[in-house]
Amino acid sequence: MERQTQRMECQSIVSNNIDLEEEVNHTFLRDVSEEIAQWEGLASRLGLSNAKIHNIKEDYRGNNSEIKYQMLVSWKQKNGKNATYRALIEGLKKAGLEDLANEIQDGKYTDGLR
Repeated sequence: MERQTQRMECQSIVSNNIDLEEEVNHTFLRDVSEEIAQWEGLASRLGLSNAKIHNIKEDYRGNNSEIKYQMLVSWKQKNGKNATYRALIEGLKKAGLEDLANEIQDGKYTDGLR
């Protein structure tokens, strides 16, 4: 039983010892936002309403980098402690952004994880 528990704990940690169940931070969101191309599909997959998506587009019109970042911030605010690295990775995969999700799991964005 202890081995099984240890194995399950290992599955929740990426290669650089970052806990995937930890709440994302803003530095990480800023870094990841720069890598997102199709942000509206991701916003929908993360559970943001059409009204919220529209408001973000209007509020930050012409600043695509800020739009993507604010979308992720809105998701974090909406989900609070449930806005974990794992939840974002799952949302990225559902939105067809598997490469970015895999890069996060592989530790590419570790500076933002600390």
